[in-house]
Amino acid sequence: MKLNLPYKKLTTLLLSACLYSPVMLSAQPVSIASFEVPKFATMPVSRYEPTLNNAAHQTLKQVQDLLNKQQYQAAITELTLGLKSNNSAALWYTLASVQLQQRQTDKAKMALEKALDVHANFTRAQIVLAGIYTQEGRYNKARPLIQAAIRHESTAGLYSMLAYGYIQQQQYIPAKAAYQQALLLDGNNSTYLKGLLQVTMALNELTAAQNILTSLIEQYGMDSQLLLIRANLAQRQGNDNSAINSLRLALTQDKVANAGEIKWQLSQLYLKNDMFSNAVPLLDEIMAHQTLPEAKQLVSVLNYLLEKDQSKQVVSLVNNLNKRTQVSSKLKSQLLVVSGKAFVNQGRHQQASKAFTQAVHLDSLNGEALIEQALLLQTTHQQQAQILLSRAADISGFEVRALTLQAQMLLDTQAYQRALLLLQRAYKIAPMTPGLSANIASVSRLATLNHHQ
Repeated sequence: MKLNLPYKKLTTLLLSACLYSPVMLSAQPVSIASFEVPKFATMPVSRYEPTLNNAAHQTLKQVQDLLNKQQYQAAITELTLGLKSNNSAALWYTLASVQLQQRQTDKAKMALEKALDVHANFTRAQIVLAGIYTQEGRYNKARPLIQAAIRHESTAGLYSMLAYGYIQQQQYIPAKAAYQQALLLDGNNSTYLKGLLQVTMALNELTAAQNILTSLIEQYGMDSQLLLIRANLAQRQGNDNSAINSLRLALTQDKVANAGEIKWQLSQLYLKNDMFSNAVPLLDEIMAHQTLPEAKQLVSVLNYLLEKDQSKQVVSLVNNLNKRTQVSSKLKSQLLVVSGKAFVNQGRHQQASKAFTQAVHLDSLNGEALIEQALLLQTTHQQQAQILLSRAADISGFEVRALTLQAQMLLDTQAYQRALLLLQRAYKIAPMTPGLSANIASVSRLATLNHHQ
């Protein structure tokens, strides 16, 4: 009897999942870094600006003199002394400005909060404090400040900062509305258009995204970033050839900062379309010279190539990877398993066994190496194979497959009761494993029949 093994290769699914990551187009939070004392009026036109009395005016004049001499700490001291007798929102704001210049962000936040305690509708303070919170990723703290500032001073930059916070929290519908407002106020701003493009793609509004992309290209010309987005959009629309052409074109652009990422994405599309003669040289270049993608993605690609009968190419790619000094022991162990499987495909069982043994030596918790070694030994050294599978069954993530394979070996020797116990143990670990219940029922019947004979 052959059991339905619960293990199915997920290489293709992993490959598809890593083809593209969303292009993040960051809005720049507001900053007030400046060597000039902020300007205030003794009789401000707007009620959203603080009033400046004579004492505060004199303090700011002295502070400007100190800043002109680059005596920043002395300027902070002067402002602190002035605030002891004059609780002025203008002085608090100026103190925050100097503190930000000196990278004293926490103190600057406190000063801005003090300014808003004195003057709750102080728009400039709201904007700067919101900018700090946005830079810190505290979008829920920034949002009410931005919204309050917008009520007083509706600018494209504020709507953009609002949209940015929404995007970071994956709240795409309000982000879309905010970017649309920003574009109403500044319709020629490419950053806002790119932000809106990102949002429409996140919402899967592909027609709208295509229109925005076309507009961007017409207005600003083609660059590597837009080509990446065009490739992403083409792939979502099921047009891999167009995506490939866009990525190829992106690599020809001047000063491509993310060439390694583009090459990786292009290689994935080649693999997806079984264009191995294009994919392998590109992967070889990436693995020899470029910044490596995540280990999971690397191993997934190599396993995919194995499934496509590209064993020779896999061995070559792994050899290139192993020449890199920054490859971790854990990744080297995983790569040895891949090499071992390639050797098995080529009938080079001795080299395969050596690779699996080295993999376990580098990472004793590499359950896949133990299982592959056991499969290699099951016909000639079944007892040793059982020992290896027992070890794998104690490693998280490999228990069910190892136990099922052990049970299969026992079934081959008609040890039905022992096989049943192993399957029941696997069921306790993962009762929802496909096919496991059916396996238990079948083996249970065999064990019963064998008992009555």
